[in-house]
Amino acid sequence: QNGYRRSTKYSAERRLSPAKEILSCILNN
Repeated sequence: QNGYRRSTKYSAERRLSPAKEILSCILNN
């Protein structure tokens, strides 16, 4: 269960990563 939870968290971070990059672009401009 621990490994499953970790992979789920990893998937969530992968999904949010593009949004963070877009936010950084907006804040930088």
